[in-house]
Amino acid sequence: VLMSVLPALIEEGLFRGFVLRGMLRAYAPASAIAISSLLFAFAHPDPRYAVLLIPLSVWIGWVSWRTNSLVPAMWC
Repeated sequence: VLMSVLPALIEEGLFRGFVLRGMLRAYAPASAIAISSLLFAFAHPDPRYAVLLIPLSVWIGWVSWRTNSLVPAMWC
């Protein structure tokens, strides 16, 4: 459980908590979500897997932005 839950919580805290929140201060929500989603996807080593993560990451970024909370994003 720790090997799957802990990395997910850390990734959400980093990409949605730190990166997305910081980018929302400087960019429009759509741009901030797109950029943070690309960074999230390509932080994963396998490029084929990274490309598949982009739509998921956009959706989770949107959820985080709309709810203004990391909790729903972490549940997703």
